[in-house]
Amino acid sequence: MKFISAAILWFYSVVSFAQVIDPVGWSISVEATDEANIYEVIVTASIEDDWVIYSKETEEDGPIPTSFSIAESASFTLIGEYTESKDPKTAYSDLFELNVSKFEKEVSLIQKIKLVDSSADIHASVVFMTCSGDRCLPPKEVILQTKI
Repeated sequence: MKFISAAILWFYSVVSFAQVIDPVGWSISVEATDEANIYEVIVTASIEDDWVIYSKETEEDGPIPTSFSIAESASFTLIGEYTESKDPKTAYSDLFELNVSKFEKEVSLIQKIKLVDSSADIHASVVFMTCSGDRCLPPKEVILQTKI
């Protein structure tokens, strides 16, 4: 009986330490603009307290920059490069030993498209790195989909 109790306690302790840390949630939406057939694909990061993601503009030897891409389609064309919804906070990082540009709480990545067909499937990819204090998680890719 003692062996079974010990095995159960060991199992629960292993499971509790194996929890996945996922401090950034992502969502996708599409909004029409005032221009005919022009839409904005908006990918939003919701970032937990004490965690950050990095701007698309980062210093060499710094953190992995956030990148956002949309798979090309015959249904639409991309207009320019994507933008970030707000300016990042730039500050010295002891972790990277240089200035880094980062976002806290929430940021949206916005890509304008011109719709060719009356509807389109949007397939987007975001690659990002997230850090908190003195630790970082490995870069991660998130795939998002939506329809217009």
